[in-house]
Amino acid sequence: MAEKQLTDTQANALAATTDAATGITYPTANQDPWLAAYNRQLDQVNAVALRGNDFRVYEIEANADAIGVRPGRDLFGSTVLIYAGEYPAIDGLTDNDTTYIWLYDAAGTATIGSAIDGTGWPAIPHRKLAEVTMLAGVITTILDRRSEGLSDVIMPTYTDATRPAAGYAGRVIFNTDDAQLNIDTGTVWTLPDGTTT
Repeated sequence: MAEKQLTDTQANALAATTDAATGITYPTANQDPWLAAYNRQLDQVNAVALRGNDFRVYEIEANADAIGVRPGRDLFGSTVLIYAGEYPAIDGLTDNDTTYIWLYDAAGTATIGSAIDGTGWPAIPHRKLAEVTMLAGVITTILDRRSEGLSDVIMPTYTDATRPAAGYAGRVIFNTDDAQLNIDTGTVWTLPDGTTT
Protein backbone atom coordinates (compact mmCIF):
# COMPACT_ATOMS: atom_id res chain seq x y z
CA MET A 1 0.00 0.00 0.00
CA ALA A 2 1.81 3.10 -1.18
CA GLU A 3 1.09 6.19 0.90
CA LYS A 4 2.17 9.70 0.02
CA GLN A 5 5.38 10.48 1.96
CA LEU A 6 7.32 13.57 2.98
CA THR A 7 9.61 15.01 0.33
CA ASP A 8 13.38 14.75 0.92
CA THR A 9 13.47 18.44 1.85
CA GLN A 10 10.66 18.04 4.41
CA ALA A 11 12.26 14.91 5.89
CA ASN A 12 15.74 16.47 6.12
CA ALA A 13 14.30 19.51 7.94
CA LEU A 14 13.27 17.21 10.82
CA ALA A 15 16.90 16.26 11.67
CA ALA A 16 17.75 16.78 15.37
CA THR A 17 14.20 17.90 16.24
CA THR A 18 11.93 16.22 18.79
CA ASP A 19 8.23 15.76 18.21
CA ALA A 20 6.42 17.29 21.21
CA ALA A 21 3.43 14.93 21.05
CA THR A 22 5.30 11.62 20.88
CA GLY A 23 8.77 12.42 22.26
CA ILE A 24 10.38 10.95 19.17
CA THR A 25 13.72 12.53 18.25
CA TYR A 26 14.73 12.52 14.62
CA PRO A 27 18.34 11.48 13.95
CA THR A 28 20.85 14.01 12.68
CA ALA A 29 22.71 13.70 9.41
CA ASN A 30 25.80 11.48 9.73
CA GLN A 31 24.83 10.43 13.27
CA ASP A 32 27.12 7.73 14.58
CA PRO A 33 25.97 5.13 15.42
CA TRP A 34 23.01 5.89 13.19
CA LEU A 35 21.38 2.45 13.16
CA ALA A 36 20.69 2.28 16.92
CA ALA A 37 19.17 5.78 16.94
CA TYR A 38 17.10 5.00 13.86
CA ASN A 39 15.80 1.70 15.29
CA ARG A 40 14.91 3.37 18.61
CA GLN A 41 12.92 5.93 16.65
CA LEU A 42 11.10 3.26 14.65
CA ASP A 43 10.32 1.33 17.83
CA GLN A 44 8.74 4.45 19.38
CA VAL A 45 6.80 5.20 16.21
CA ASN A 46 5.40 1.68 16.07
CA ALA A 47 4.32 1.82 19.72
CA VAL A 48 2.63 5.20 19.27
CA ALA A 49 0.95 4.27 15.99
CA LEU A 50 -0.44 0.86 16.94
CA ARG A 51 -4.00 1.91 17.87
CA GLY A 52 -3.80 5.41 16.44
CA ASN A 53 -3.56 3.94 12.97
CA ASP A 54 -6.97 2.20 13.20
CA PHE A 55 -9.21 3.37 10.33
CA ARG A 56 -6.82 6.19 9.39
CA VAL A 57 -7.68 7.74 6.02
CA TYR A 58 -4.65 8.50 3.85
CA GLU A 59 -3.79 9.84 0.42
CA ILE A 60 -2.55 7.30 -2.10
CA GLU A 61 0.64 7.86 -4.04
CA ALA A 62 0.13 8.17 -7.83
CA ASN A 63 -3.69 8.14 -7.59
CA ALA A 64 -4.77 11.75 -7.15
CA ASP A 65 -8.49 11.12 -6.57
CA ALA A 66 -8.36 8.12 -4.23
CA ILE A 67 -7.89 7.46 -0.52
CA GLY A 68 -7.04 4.35 1.46
CA VAL A 69 -8.27 3.35 4.92
CA ARG A 70 -6.00 1.49 7.35
CA PRO A 71 -7.16 -1.70 9.12
CA GLY A 72 -8.87 -1.49 12.51
CA ARG A 73 -11.46 -2.88 14.87
CA ASP A 74 -14.39 -1.20 16.61
CA LEU A 75 -17.36 -2.11 18.79
CA PHE A 76 -20.83 -1.30 17.44
CA GLY A 77 -23.24 -2.26 20.21
CA SER A 78 -22.36 -5.88 20.95
CA THR A 79 -20.80 -6.48 17.51
CA VAL A 80 -17.04 -6.24 17.07
CA LEU A 81 -16.32 -5.03 13.55
CA ILE A 82 -12.94 -5.96 12.09
CA TYR A 83 -11.88 -4.03 9.01
CA ALA A 84 -8.99 -5.39 6.94
CA GLY A 85 -8.12 -2.08 5.27
CA GLU A 86 -8.51 -1.20 1.60
CA TYR A 87 -6.28 0.33 -1.03
CA PRO A 88 -8.04 2.25 -2.44
CA ALA A 89 -11.09 2.38 -0.19
CA ILE A 90 -12.65 5.22 -2.21
CA ASP A 91 -11.58 5.85 -5.80
CA GLY A 92 -12.94 8.77 -7.83
CA LEU A 93 -13.32 11.53 -5.22
CA THR A 94 -15.43 14.48 -6.40
CA ASP A 95 -13.23 17.37 -7.50
CA ASN A 96 -13.74 20.82 -5.95
CA ASP A 97 -15.74 19.34 -3.09
CA THR A 98 -15.42 17.68 0.31
CA THR A 99 -16.12 13.97 0.68
CA TYR A 100 -17.21 12.52 4.03
CA ILE A 101 -15.77 9.08 4.85
CA TRP A 102 -17.27 6.82 7.55
CA LEU A 103 -17.36 3.26 8.89
CA TYR A 104 -20.63 1.42 9.42
CA ASP A 105 -21.97 -2.04 10.23
CA ALA A 106 -23.44 -3.73 7.14
CA ALA A 107 -24.99 -6.87 8.65
CA GLY A 108 -21.90 -7.63 10.75
CA THR A 109 -19.38 -6.53 8.11
CA ALA A 110 -17.22 -3.44 8.64
CA THR A 111 -17.91 -1.26 5.60
CA ILE A 112 -16.61 2.12 4.42
CA GLY A 113 -19.14 4.64 3.13
CA SER A 114 -18.76 8.07 1.55
CA ALA A 115 -20.78 11.04 0.31
CA ILE A 116 -20.04 14.57 -0.81
CA ASP A 117 -20.70 17.41 1.63
CA GLY A 118 -24.05 18.35 0.08
CA THR A 119 -25.34 14.93 1.10
CA GLY A 120 -23.73 14.93 4.54
CA TRP A 121 -23.21 12.16 7.05
CA PRO A 122 -25.58 9.16 6.87
CA ALA A 123 -28.67 8.69 9.04
CA ILE A 124 -27.53 5.19 10.06
CA PRO A 125 -25.22 4.61 13.05
CA HIS A 126 -21.65 5.21 11.88
CA ARG A 127 -18.17 6.24 12.99
CA LYS A 128 -16.85 9.35 11.29
CA LEU A 129 -13.40 8.78 9.80
CA ALA A 130 -12.46 11.88 7.78
CA GLU A 131 -13.43 14.76 5.55
CA VAL A 132 -11.34 14.80 2.37
CA THR A 133 -11.22 18.01 0.35
CA MET A 134 -10.12 17.92 -3.28
CA LEU A 135 -9.46 21.11 -5.26
CA ALA A 136 -8.31 21.35 -8.88
CA GLY A 137 -7.59 17.63 -9.02
CA VAL A 138 -5.47 17.55 -5.85
CA ILE A 139 -6.34 16.37 -2.34
CA THR A 140 -5.69 19.48 -0.26
CA THR A 141 -6.95 18.37 3.16
CA ILE A 142 -7.70 15.18 5.06
CA LEU A 143 -9.46 16.23 8.26
CA ASP A 144 -9.31 13.36 10.76
CA ARG A 145 -12.73 12.93 12.44
CA ARG A 146 -12.09 9.55 14.17
CA SER A 147 -12.00 11.02 17.69
CA GLU A 148 -15.65 12.06 17.47
CA GLY A 149 -16.93 8.55 18.24
CA LEU A 150 -20.08 6.85 17.06
CA SER A 151 -22.88 8.98 15.64
CA ASP A 152 -25.38 7.31 17.96
CA VAL A 153 -25.18 5.44 21.23
CA ILE A 154 -25.47 1.79 20.30
CA MET A 155 -26.25 -0.37 23.30
CA PRO A 156 -25.28 -4.02 23.46
CA THR A 157 -28.46 -5.95 22.63
CA TYR A 158 -29.59 -9.15 24.34
CA THR A 159 -32.67 -11.22 25.08
CA ASP A 160 -33.57 -12.57 28.53
CA ALA A 161 -31.92 -15.86 27.53
CA THR A 162 -28.70 -14.36 26.17
CA ARG A 163 -28.26 -11.54 28.69
CA PRO A 164 -25.11 -11.98 30.80
CA ALA A 165 -25.41 -12.52 34.54
CA ALA A 166 -25.65 -9.36 36.62
CA GLY A 167 -22.49 -8.44 38.49
CA TYR A 168 -21.16 -5.15 37.09
CA ALA A 169 -23.01 -2.22 38.66
CA GLY A 170 -23.79 0.51 36.12
CA ARG A 171 -23.71 -1.70 33.02
CA VAL A 172 -26.62 -0.94 30.66
CA ILE A 173 -27.97 -3.09 27.83
CA PHE A 174 -31.03 -3.10 25.56
CA ASN A 175 -33.27 -6.14 26.07
CA THR A 176 -35.26 -7.03 22.96
CA ASP A 177 -37.69 -9.24 24.96
CA ASP A 178 -39.04 -6.30 27.00
CA ALA A 179 -37.90 -3.59 24.52
CA GLN A 180 -36.33 -1.64 27.36
CA LEU A 181 -33.01 -0.72 28.85
CA ASN A 182 -31.86 -3.15 31.50
CA ILE A 183 -29.56 -1.81 34.22
CA ASP A 184 -27.12 -4.00 36.13
CA THR A 185 -27.18 -3.12 39.86
CA GLY A 186 -24.28 -5.42 40.59
CA THR A 187 -26.61 -8.19 41.77
CA VAL A 188 -29.73 -8.07 39.52
CA TRP A 189 -30.98 -6.55 36.26
CA THR A 190 -33.60 -3.83 36.63
CA LEU A 191 -35.72 -1.66 34.36
CA PRO A 192 -35.13 2.12 34.51
CA ASP A 193 -37.99 2.43 37.06
CA GLY A 194 -36.15 0.04 39.41
CA THR A 195 -38.35 -3.01 38.75
CA THR A 196 -36.31 -6.21 38.76
CA THR A 197 -36.39 -7.97 35.43
